[in-house]
Amino acid sequence: MFELNRGLAGHVRDANADGVFPVVLAGDCNSCLGTVAGCGARDLGVVWFDAHADFDTPEDSRSGSLDGMGLAMLTGRGWDALRETIPGLAPIPESHVVLVSARDLEQTQRDRLQRSRIRCLEGNTFSDTDLRVALDELRERVRRVYLHIDLDALDPGEGTANQYSAPDGLSSARLQSAVARSSTGSTSSQLRSRPTTRCPTPTDGWQIRPPGSLLRSSDTRCRTTAEEQSPGGIAALGCARGDERPRNHL
Repeated sequence: MFELNRGLAGHVRDANADGVFPVVLAGDCNSCLGTVAGCGARDLGVVWFDAHADFDTPEDSRSGSLDGMGLAMLTGRGWDALRETIPGLAPIPESHVVLVSARDLEQTQRDRLQRSRIRCLEGNTFSDTDLRVALDELRERVRRVYLHIDLDALDPGEGTANQYSAPDGLSSARLQSAVARSSTGSTSSQLRSRPTTRCPTPTDGWQIRPPGSLLRSSDTRCRTTAEEQSPGGIAALGCARGDERPRNHL
């Protein structure tokens, strides 16, 4: 996983250097490490949509799942030596993170979140005002935003994004609205990257072409998995602003 993120960081960095908008499709949330490393952590905030906190460390995880540690690692917790092997990666302050729709939490995980400085809007119980205030406060602290979307933020009634979906999530309309709010706002805040993790089963939508060629979609919905994107399980795509033709950077 760390080797993949070292490569991903380079692809995201190249996309930014080429003036294109990096979009990462990945099989798990740990792609955040390479994406943020490629964007640069300085003055960067995080808006993280997920049914889970992903805030475990090797010392306190009961499952041992590395996928449940993505946000913890991103904020500087656990796996110190291996995190340092990802060029450009630096910890994001907890106060620069807004976690949206987390709800599938063990009590120890909930307690850990409450002790942190992460702003958590749980499940679908928060109001639009709660989200607006959280994002406004984030924009006062940062100049750029990394937007992370795990599709299990959706309620299973909207469609089962993956085997980790949990009840009481967001409707698709509310997720779209929340993403739009996260992507816009004061002119001092700029969206830097948008990854999507744990996409549904692929159909005939996305077509992967050789590196450097265009990647086109017959459907604007996410219709692929990372395993189909590249042998390593992570795809980095770039889309120039105002250009609907994504560019494959892997």
